[in-house]
Amino acid sequence: MCVPRAGMIARCIRLQNSGQEPLLAGLAQNRYYSPMRCIVDGLVVEYEEHGNGNVVLMLHGWGDNLHTFDRLAGTLFGRVVRLDLPGFGGSESPPADWALDDYAGFVKDFLARLNIRPDILIGHSFGGRIILKGMSTGV
Repeated sequence: MCVPRAGMIARCIRLQNSGQEPLLAGLAQNRYYSPMRCIVDGLVVEYEEHGNGNVVLMLHGWGDNLHTFDRLAGTLFGRVVRLDLPGFGGSESPPADWALDDYAGFVKDFLARLNIRPDILIGHSFGGRIILKGMSTGV
C-alpha cells in the first residue's frame, strides 16, 4: 500500500497479475517517489528517475506528460528517466512556439544537464519524432 509522506507524491497504479493479488506498479513496488526539477535552457523542467544501470529515456507525446509511461516504467530495469517536455505537465512553457528542432535541442541539453547518455530511447508519438530528429541530426 502507498502512503504519502510529507512533501512527497505517492503514485500507485494497481495492475492485475494473472488473477493473483494486484501489484503496485509505477516506479517500483511499495516505493515513494516525487518529481524532481532542474533548469534547462532557462526553463524549469519536471522529471522523474529511478533505478541504476543502463539509462532508459522516455519521451511522451504531444499534449501529454511523463505519466504516460507510469505502467511501463515500473517494469523496466536500469536507470529510467522521464521528463515533462516544455509546455506540458509540470514543466514551464517556452517563451515562444517551438519547432521540432527546438525540442530535440532541449532534450540534448537536458541530458547534458543530468550528465547522462541514454542507452535506450522510448518515445510515444511526438516523443518518437523528437528521438528520430535528434538521432538523425546528431543531437
